[in-house]
Amino acid sequence: MTQVTNEKVAFPSVANKTISELISLENRVIVVTGAARGIGQAIVRRLHEAGAAIVAVDRKTEQLEATVAELPESKARIVAVTADVSQSTQAEMVAERAMREFGKLDVWVNDAGLLPIRAAFEVTDEEWQRIIDTNLTGTFYGCRAAGRLMKDQGGGVIINIASSLAFHGVSEQPHYVASKWGVRGLTAALASEWGKYGIRVVAVGPGLTDTPGVEANMTDLNRMQGGDARNATAKFYPAGRMGEPDDIARMVLVLASDLAAFVTGAEILVDGGEVYSSPAG
Repeated sequence: MTQVTNEKVAFPSVANKTISELISLENRVIVVTGAARGIGQAIVRRLHEAGAAIVAVDRKTEQLEATVAELPESKARIVAVTADVSQSTQAEMVAERAMREFGKLDVWVNDAGLLPIRAAFEVTDEEWQRIIDTNLTGTFYGCRAAGRLMKDQGGGVIINIASSLAFHGVSEQPHYVASKWGVRGLTAALASEWGKYGIRVVAVGPGLTDTPGVEANMTDLNRMQGGDARNATAKFYPAGRMGEPDDIARMVLVLASDLAAFVTGAEILVDGGEVYSSPAG
């Protein structure tokens, strides 16, 4: 068997590490946006449990502080930062805060996003721009802020939360679907461009997940499903249920760790089998 050498390799071999070393995030510094609730909140909990120091970011100050306060005590620090990362200056501020607090940045998770339901003919210019600014442009700003630091320090990991709807479309979510297809493409483009700097860029594609954002849209989702969206999902998904935030968080943990040291450019579906059991998949 050919021996792998780590000399001048962007993604060095980790074959000699133990399982506990591969999964551990001790001494890693991780930014998580959209951290106050739902998937982002679950991601913060799992990554912190794995030993990472966390910069938790959200626009909702009170909910963010509550999320941080509920975390179990750990030797790894966590810092709450109120910011709107759809603004480039605020994304840069978050990166600078991570450096000021911890002196480095190992992983950046772009979870901040909005889930709207609106028929295409009814989407206003302002609504379209708000979703694209938050879901796609904000993701790019986060990637760029993180990537600049990671290039200088010799590598890192960027994880974008996309969607199963980056593989097919549904009615009444044109701006959301467009934004998430954009995130999928952005992930692939940056992985190609930044691999030489030791930066892995990956995406996670949740299916319908039981979050506060989904709950807020449940009346419309029920209407679109012609009944109970949760029961319809249970019958349609091979997994037999909607996703839970922790389902997504566990995959983010894997991708952030050295278990995924050779994974870049991919979107990993965490959708209970939705996409490839769908006629549109």
